Amino acid sequence: MTVESKIGSVNTPSPQSWLTCTLHAISIPCLVAFCAGLIYGAIRYYYGEDISQETSQWLTAAAIGLQAILIVIFYWFFIRLINIASKYLKSLSTLRDSKTSIIIIPFLASASKAIALLAMVNLVLPYIGLPAQFEFILEKITSIFVIGCITWIFFRLVHAAEQLIVNYYAFKSATNVTARKMYTQMRILKRVIYGVILILALGASLMLFDNVRSLGASVLTTAGIAGVVLTLAAQRSLPSLLASIEIAVSQPIKIGDAVIIENEFGVVEKINFRYVVIKLWDWRRLVVPTNYFLEKPFQNWSREQATNLIGTTYLYVDYTLPVDVLRGELLNVLKATRLWDGKVNNIQVSDAKQNSMELRILTSARSPAEAWDLRCEVREKLIDFIAKNYPQCLPHQRTTQFKGSYMPQEVENVS
Repeated sequence: MTVESKIGSVNTPSPQSWLTCTLHAISIPCLVAFCAGLIYGAIRYYYGEDISQETSQWLTAAAIGLQAILIVIFYWFFIRLINIASKYLKSLSTLRDSKTSIIIIPFLASASKAIALLAMVNLVLPYIGLPAQFEFILEKITSIFVIGCITWIFFRLVHAAEQLIVNYYAFKSATNVTARKMYTQMRILKRVIYGVILILALGASLMLFDNVRSLGASVLTTAGIAGVVLTLAAQRSLPSLLASIEIAVSQPIKIGDAVIIENEFGVVEKINFRYVVIKLWDWRRLVVPTNYFLEKPFQNWSREQATNLIGTTYLYVDYTLPVDVLRGELLNVLKATRLWDGKVNNIQVSDAKQNSMELRILTSARSPAEAWDLRCEVREKLIDFIAKNYPQCLPHQRTTQFKGSYMPQEVENVS
């Protein structure tokens, strides 16, 4: 037996405790049902066989009402039983770290409650005995309620499927790039499916009424005119909708990507149908239309991999500085920090200016934020190293002073 199984067996709630909770949960509905039956039996016993016609009708109505009440009590009993079972299974899933069960169990519990509610409504309605003029209205209301419950079940099913897929890729991938790809795709796809489900539910609800179905050609004509009006009104929204779908498929950006847009650095925070929200480095929010990312160039620092990001740092020093010594110090600085990923480490003299030489320092990090922090840390540590060990190698401004008409004498002034 493994250590994990031993821990699970020790921490699993005991059957006795859950049995006690279950009995406590179902005791109240059972007590109410028993009291209702006892009251009805007492009434029947009180009147005995000598019952008048008026009393018989009253007892018949009471029996019908009692049956309806018993159905409601049974629904109450069933819901409390589902809650107990759901809590028990969720506690086991949490102890055993089963992410799939944690997602599926709430969906099954919610679906079971909705199905039980539909069954209760269909069983109780025949016992109500409403007049004929109200039965039609009640039937339509019940049908709309059934459609609403089914729609809600489909919503929960789509949400559970999204969570399962995102968690699967987050667990499977070594980095979060694949998980962010799937999260972006599933987020947009879920909204599209929600819209389709709502349209189907609305259509099914309207088809319940004969007046809607009997409009015929006039409805089609009105729908055609309305379609033209909506098409003209949605000319600006339709490209954004199509752009959001294309972003979900081709994925030039993903939620969590580090991007530079309009000379602003930030992270993609939200992707909606019409706009994208960028969280900037100073916590401001930049709202950009979705079609911007398909029509204009921008920088994506997290396009394929969050690693292999190289940062550039420039230093300006005197010509007398030993570059090889500085290369060794750079390696020591990088080994002492957690920001370096151990891949790129380089110093080159990239330019020779009038008063100093330019050193280009290349370092690599795992993410854009770490690359920025690493550049700042390298710059600070190398400047401190030069100031302490080679202060004469800081940038100088040289002037030449002449005595008389000859004998040039070089004077150095540190600026």
